[in-house]
Amino acid sequence: MILTTKEFIKEVEKLELYVDKSEKFGLILVTDSNHGLVAYVKNNERSQFSTAFNSFDNLLEPMQRKLIELIGMYARTLPDKREEPERFFLKFKIEIDDDCRYLNYYKEEDELTLDNSLETSSFQTLFTDKELEKLKEKFGVTLSDFEKIPFKDKEKEDVDNKKIYKRSSKLRI
Repeated sequence: MILTTKEFIKEVEKLELYVDKSEKFGLILVTDSNHGLVAYVKNNERSQFSTAFNSFDNLLEPMQRKLIELIGMYARTLPDKREEPERFFLKFKIEIDDDCRYLNYYKEEDELTLDNSLETSSFQTLFTDKELEKLKEKFGVTLSDFEKIPFKDKEKEDVDNKKIYKRSSKLRI
């Protein structure tokens, strides 16, 4: 099973432990509430980790087992599979009405449209570079009139929590 860094961190935090990424040393550090080192995993190498710390020994056995299971899955995941590809919104460079300047792939009609940035089950508004290349080829477009805006998870949470966006009438491209 593949476990991304993001998923690994989320699951470890469910155990009420803390995670820090040390880019300098290429490590993911797991600590307890007293800042004691519980474990580390090398994030750029496969199967490199350690739990040989007093803070790990002080965890309850069920938590130790769960943490070992998570570390094992993450450590077995190939380093190039641990990170999710970056996703982008594509915003039309030319000013037009309202906030309907984002590229949307309307799945049900298999067409590209301009609308807001809200992603739904019918409208894809976030794209990886690979997905963008496929769309360019499929629709014979360059998308050069669009600006790539990197997506941050916090932005999606804000949109999901507000639920204030409505689909406007779409503009076909």
